Amino acid sequence: MIQIALLIAGIITLIRIPKLRRRTAADYPGVDPERFRQWHEANLKAAYAFVIATWGALAIQVLLLPVILYDGWKVVNNLIFMIVLLTGMSYFFFSIDHRRGSIRIAAGLGRWFLMFAFGAMFGATVGARMSLLVGRINFLVFDWFLGLFGRGPHV
Repeated sequence: MIQIALLIAGIITLIRIPKLRRRTAADYPGVDPERFRQWHEANLKAAYAFVIATWGALAIQVLLLPVILYDGWKVVNNLIFMIVLLTGMSYFFFSIDHRRGSIRIAAGLGRWFLMFAFGAMFGATVGARMSLLVGRINFLVFDWFLGLFGRGPHV
């Protein structure tokens, strides 16, 4: 649960950083420009430090602890999970333009992961329905139909 909270806190902070960077001293008319510059730099440094701290703690919990406690394949599994989760979430993040930059690649990859997942679920559903159909046909042909003529398995 703490991993989700760290991930969300880091994402929210990353969303706010571009807004922080666009602020100028003209946005605050009563503030001395030099004091604003100091405040602005401190605020940006704090935001970056918060993102590094939250995602660093997340990386330690997701990537390093399984190596110590379990095996290396748990790390690979967690890493794949995190990549699929972040790219899938970036596909649904519409407040940033998807046509340029790394968000285009992440959103495109997320779309492919979602298509793969929904296709696998649909395929599993079709496979389960086919299994039910085969079982019902098996019952009708071998138990019921041949049982009418006395050659079924229950005679």
